Amino acid sequence: MKYKKAFVLLLLVYAGASAQRSYKLTSDLEALKPNNIFPEKAQTDFVLRDGSKTDKKATFEGKADKDGNTIFTAEVFTTAKSHYDVSVKWTSSKAVKKGDVLLAKLSMRALYARQESGEAVINFYVTRKDYSGDKSIITQLGAGPEWKEYNIPFVALTDMPTGEGEIFISLGALAQKVEIKDLVVLNFENKIPLERLPVTRFSYIGRENNATWRTEALKRIQEIRTALEEPEAEENFSIIHNMVPFNYMAYYLADMLNITETFVVGGKVTEV
Repeated sequence: MKYKKAFVLLLLVYAGASAQRSYKLTSDLEALKPNNIFPEKAQTDFVLRDGSKTDKKATFEGKADKDGNTIFTAEVFTTAKSHYDVSVKWTSSKAVKKGDVLLAKLSMRALYARQESGEAVINFYVTRKDYSGDKSIITQLGAGPEWKEYNIPFVALTDMPTGEGEIFISLGALAQKVEIKDLVVLNFENKIPLERLPVTRFSYIGRENNATWRTEALKRIQEIRTALEEPEAEENFSIIHNMVPFNYMAYYLADMLNITETFVVGGKVTEV
């Protein structure tokens, strides 16, 4: 019985360690032993704010998957007035000093999003509690139905004592349902320059040069251009053919009537 209990305890410790290390780092970054400032009990220790004027409020919950890793699911039912009207906040579990180099990592995917591309959009940002200055990082992230991983390096713009750093995700831009996993905020302190950390640039579905919508748009533009071009016509129906006698007639009438100032013919100002 004693060995059985020890085995169960070992199994629980292993499972806990696996849950905490769902993210991956390269060996050189791993060697720096960064501190994760994201709260250990993030699955429950968050604050959801929905300031939108709607009867059906947004939902947000965290659940463990089969491997023990937390997956957060957020659903916004109505587009809010501001992206920030619907947000989720966590507080930091460790202190951060001004100038520290950090790396936020997360993966996300859209279960649905009410826009043509079907892509979900969130804002991720980090700041200090009750701080009126610039946020240490704010960036927009998007993803379609497939999981997309993001690496977001940044530098702390102010000291953030334990519990005073605030990590936000805002979701109010769309009616959408999003899943987020592997969310960590790693503090490398001053052990590495910012430019050596990995970074994922924001993109969107259809940004590719050969995207379907681009091909269709170019085709439509060509159709409109063709429709606006003057078709080939006999000379006596062309614009030039009809303008020449008009100009001669205008000059003749002006000369006959002794008009030397500009005058209006057919709604156009004419000078001879």
